[in-house]
Amino acid sequence: MMFDSDHQGRSLGQAIGMSGSLKEVAIEFVDFQHPTSFYQTCLPLMKKSRIVNLRIRGVLFTTLESKTLQLILMNNKQLHTLDFSECIDDSR
Repeated sequence: MMFDSDHQGRSLGQAIGMSGSLKEVAIEFVDFQHPTSFYQTCLPLMKKSRIVNLRIRGVLFTTLESKTLQLILMNNKQLHTLDFSECIDDSR
C-alpha cells in the first residue's frame, strides 16, 4: 500500500483515534511517500490511546519516521508490545 498524500495518513489516524475499543495496530508493508503521512497516521498513538500492541513491519524509516516513533514511545505509556520486523533504516 502506498500513502502518497497527507489526507490518507490523516484519515487512517482519525480512524485509529476514534476507535474506543482498538487495542492493536498493525502497519505492515506501507510505503509512506508523503513526508507527513506517517506522522498523521501515528498522531493518535502519541496522545492518550488504548493501543497496547503496535506492529510496524516492512516500513522504511527516514529521519521523520524515526522522530515520530520516538515521540510515540516517549508519550504513550500504554504500549506493552512493539514489533519492528523487517523495517529498513534510512535516516541519514
